[in-house]
Amino acid sequence: MIIVKEYSDNPVDKFPEDVQAQVKAPDEPTRAAIIALVNALIAEQSPAPDVFGTWADLLAGASRLLPASVFRPVLPAEHQVATRWRQSALSGTDFKDIRNAVSVAWAKCGQTPEVVIGRLRDNYGATISKTQALTFKKADSDGITPAMMATPGPGEVLLLECTLEGIHTFLIEVHSSGARYLIQGYQNGYSAVWWVSSCPVDLVIDQPVPPGRADMRGASGAGKDIAASYAQVVQMVVSMVRDGYDVLVSGRSAWRQLPFDPSDNAPLAYHGEVALYVNVYRFCNPQAVRDRTGVQAGALSVQGVLSLPVDPPAVDRDGVLAALAMLGLQADYSTVTDVQGRTIHRFKVTADQQGQQQALTGKILTRVGATDVTRLRQTDLPVRGQQIEIGYNQFGLEKTVTRSVQ
Repeated sequence: MIIVKEYSDNPVDKFPEDVQAQVKAPDEPTRAAIIALVNALIAEQSPAPDVFGTWADLLAGASRLLPASVFRPVLPAEHQVATRWRQSALSGTDFKDIRNAVSVAWAKCGQTPEVVIGRLRDNYGATISKTQALTFKKADSDGITPAMMATPGPGEVLLLECTLEGIHTFLIEVHSSGARYLIQGYQNGYSAVWWVSSCPVDLVIDQPVPPGRADMRGASGAGKDIAASYAQVVQMVVSMVRDGYDVLVSGRSAWRQLPFDPSDNAPLAYHGEVALYVNVYRFCNPQAVRDRTGVQAGALSVQGVLSLPVDPPAVDRDGVLAALAMLGLQADYSTVTDVQGRTIHRFKVTADQQGQQQALTGKILTRVGATDVTRLRQTDLPVRGQQIEIGYNQFGLEKTVTRSVQ
């Protein structure tokens, strides 16, 4: 519900055609999207209307709101952020700050996987374990295909963080069904928010999106399953690791055939040895995350990108320590701040009553069962006498042992 003062003191009941003709946009899809958004604002039922002085003010606000409307709030705290961002977009007040915040999180390819995993953990209680860190160069490039084509067991989800040295980092979400989803941003090209959505406008890159890039997103992004073309993507990656970024495959540049940014010429000017780094993460509780988000199909990582920044739940130190005691473990609790200013909570084992064969003493715990150690409660443990898997950090990877509930 909106009021445009130059039109009437009453809520607008329709979007006049002569005003629709005033909508300025770089292309027809964007123009149509702005008109559809204004119609939605007019039809919206709300306790208080949004008030604009002129139609021009409304159109400017709708243009700002369009790329900010793709976020998908789930939590009450996320809805509060979404409401603030909506008002900022419509009024223009502090909207630059919002754009900057989204840019910091989602405009750099190397940071996208980390932020995705962090949002899924902090917002939706995901338990995600880093299980492998693989490096492939020309001599061992035969290992790329089995690593990137691996399919998890029934109901499981893997995240493959793939980095082509010096050029690009992208995330592949892999489901047991064989479905695969590409999640990425590309610095100075597009944000991850634009990539996973269908919005014609990128909130971060303040310029028209080239049609070729939009077509690439339509084929390989927007939350679509890319299983049908994924083997070809892997083939191109293998070829570049073996023979360089400028290698030709079937008479065409391999780089130009990949759904990253074919128009970027920088890779073709890189003549050093190409390395591929693959970090493998395993979702321990994908269904629990689906239940919390309501997203029962498609990529969980898409919801991670379309989440909103909120404070993570407080860590109940005493509750965690009480649950660990039921496993015969004593631990010290501490916090550290990472390079992005986030607080990292650590539970380091100081005593292990059951560790005769494989002691956890001195280890930093990651999870108990499918629960991240920072969220652990006694109710998360099975009945006394039963065993449960415990994850701990060893040289950046998760290793596991089992312990009995006492």
